[in-house]
Amino acid sequence: MISVIAFAREDAKALGLKRFFTGERCKQGHVAERYTINGCCVACNLERASHYHKTEHAREVKSRLRREPRVGPGGANEGACQASWRDQ
Repeated sequence: MISVIAFAREDAKALGLKRFFTGERCKQGHVAERYTINGCCVACNLERASHYHKTEHAREVKSRLRREPRVGPGGANEGACQASWRDQ
């Protein structure tokens, strides 16, 4: 048998926990852990993320990231960025 202790968000923050469990239902009816940082239900967040990844916008962003060269440290034009910064 698994025993679960219900925490208040403030207690979880004080203990440095990333998630906490209240035993109460969220707006969508889930009885699940919540994130300490914002109080959102973990199950709701998972549903929202899976819905987003199925959208056309998410597919466009992924496609664009695969096509465009990476800018910044470790990117394709890293030397050019550093050279232009040194010249200034």
